[in-house]
Amino acid sequence: MALPPNRFKLLLEGSKEEICDRLSAEGCLSEEGIRNRKRIFALIDETVIEYTAWMQAHPGWTGESLIDRMEKSLLNSPYVNTRARKLAEQCTSGSL
Repeated sequence: MALPPNRFKLLLEGSKEEICDRLSAEGCLSEEGIRNRKRIFALIDETVIEYTAWMQAHPGWTGESLIDRMEKSLLNSPYVNTRARKLAEQCTSGSL
């Protein structure tokens, strides 16, 4: 089962370019994230690959969604700032 929605997860829909643009527009990127957009793309790609492999190895299992995994990867990276972390703490019903 997916983890509860929050305001940060709402920014993680669409292509990696759209995600990065949305994070930037919402003021969620750290200085490192602003300087290293390609590394954010790589982190998103790695997360998708790892999640896909896990899902293929565990068909029918429930657990974190891709968005949950992406949130975890980004929040554990140097590419987002404290604003992003605060948004992740704000539960939502699905809208900004």
